[in-house]
Amino acid sequence: MFQFLRTILYTLLILCSLAAGLAACTSATATPAPTPAPTPSLTVSTAQPLPPTAVPDTPITLTLWLPTRFAQQDDSNPAYQVLQRQLDDFASSADGTQSQIVIKQDRGPGGLLDLLRTASPVAPGVLPDVIALEAVDLETAARAGLLKPIGSQLPADLTDDLFPFARNLGTLNGELYGLVYSADIEHLAGNQLAGNSATPLPPTWSALLDEPRRYLFVVGGPGGGVSDAVVVHYLSAGGTFTDSNGQPALDEQAVQTLLETYLEAQTKGILPGNLTQFNNASDIWTAWRGNGCSSRCLMFLLSGFRANR
Repeated sequence: MFQFLRTILYTLLILCSLAAGLAACTSATATPAPTPAPTPSLTVSTAQPLPPTAVPDTPITLTLWLPTRFAQQDDSNPAYQVLQRQLDDFASSADGTQSQIVIKQDRGPGGLLDLLRTASPVAPGVLPDVIALEAVDLETAARAGLLKPIGSQLPADLTDDLFPFARNLGTLNGELYGLVYSADIEHLAGNQLAGNSATPLPPTWSALLDEPRRYLFVVGGPGGGVSDAVVVHYLSAGGTFTDSNGQPALDEQAVQTLLETYLEAQTKGILPGNLTQFNNASDIWTAWRGNGCSSRCLMFLLSGFRANR
């Protein structure tokens, strides 16, 4: 259903696409421009809900349940190698202890969340000390009482240094249950203005509109829908993918805001007239290296703008 809404949004962009026809789809009043938000496929490491009681002066071994990306794979897996070095360093530290890695399926029957849920009531002794879950599974497990908050066990300077999105993903009802250890975050890249090495990237649409620079991003997405970039712009314009009854729907006002912003940006030469033809990273890279992007050009490799205009 989410892909269907992406397709609808893409169709609206094509019908009202950065040309004369776009004006008919927008109002005369400009509205605040959308901005992206990080989002990406995220995984979160959390503490076990029912840790075994340690006997004083008896060495313990911490058990980690991890997804398949950490499988050893004959020492050729960089993720495994980095983690194992960190665990070895921890084991050799004054307050450290040995750890063991147990690889589980990421999702589904026999997966991390499934085993955590089924083992908790009948075999709490086999539960891990640390488990790595995707963000949506972390919330499910926390709501089910399968996890314990870990915020009080972490140094304040560590939690205070988290990006807001990372803190929010690991938090439920004001309690921190997990720390993000992996996030796919794309970026806004830009060439320097000619002769000015200190020129910052524009943090908002207003800054970009006040000092126009060519802005490129992928429009088309898989399956005939829109790209993550357009979805992020739409969400930042206040858009949602469900109505008040929880049914799939696009927000008309947010779509209008998005199209108005794109129209204003195209009028000022920020967006190219053929923007809707950019359907993959190769298209963007070709345009980036082509004429017109030698100095005043931005390339969206995902989130670049804050919500405020």
